[in-house]
Amino acid sequence: MTYVTTVYCLILRSCPNSVLLHRIIDKRFVLCLLAIATSVQLVLTEAGIHLAVTLASSMPVVLLHTVLWAGYDAYEIENVSGAGYESVAQNEDAA
Repeated sequence: MTYVTTVYCLILRSCPNSVLLHRIIDKRFVLCLLAIATSVQLVLTEAGIHLAVTLASSMPVVLLHTVLWAGYDAYEIENVSGAGYESVAQNEDAA
């Protein structure tokens, strides 16, 4: 399975304008299959404990990064004025 997805990624890289590779076969689907197949192979080769330790130690870091960057530019502060809503960025540019 990993060989198939690796070949798919190589073909995708060599043929970037292919409609078949980009629209019919989605890259996210293939990469999810690669992750699942790799996890199953690790469990079957008794390396599952290494997978569990790696995921348990890296997921908090990834989630913390997500939480910190999601709030960075996820909102725009708006002021209510007589003419309607105006963003603070527009008001600061005018000043």
